[in-house]
Amino acid sequence: MNKVLILGAGRSSFSLIGYLLDKAALKGWEITVGDFSEIFAREKVASSPRGNAIPFDINDEASSIRAIGDADIVISLMPAHLQVMVARISFRLRKHLLNASYVTSEMKSFDEEGRKNGLLFLNECGLHP
Repeated sequence: MNKVLILGAGRSSFSLIGYLLDKAALKGWEITVGDFSEIFAREKVASSPRGNAIPFDINDEASSIRAIGDADIVISLMPAHLQVMVARISFRLRKHLLNASYVTSEMKSFDEEGRKNGLLFLNECGLHP
C-alpha cells in the first residue's frame, strides 16, 4: 500500500484531499492528513475508510520524523516559511516531497543530492494560497 502524508488541512487543501481519498481504494493508497489543528484534519478526512487524521507540528521534530518516516510520499500544503523544515526531514528520511510553494534558494539546495538519491522534490504544484 502507498502511504501519502498531506501536511496542512487549510482551505486550499479541500480539493486535493477529497480527490486523493476518492481514488484511494482504487489505487491502494492510505491517506494521512496532518495539521496543527487535528480537528481541521479530521474534518477533511471525514469518514473515509482510507483516511487518517493526525496532529502535526513541524516544530516537534520527533513527532514530525515519525509522521514523515511512515509515509512513502509527502505533500506539504503548509505555509511557505515552513517548507524547508519539511524538506530537510523528508530529504534526511529519503521521502519524495511535493509542495505548492515557490522554489527558493534553500529548496534548490536539495536538487543535486536529491537527484543522486532518486528523490522527487517538486515545488510550485497546484494552488499557492
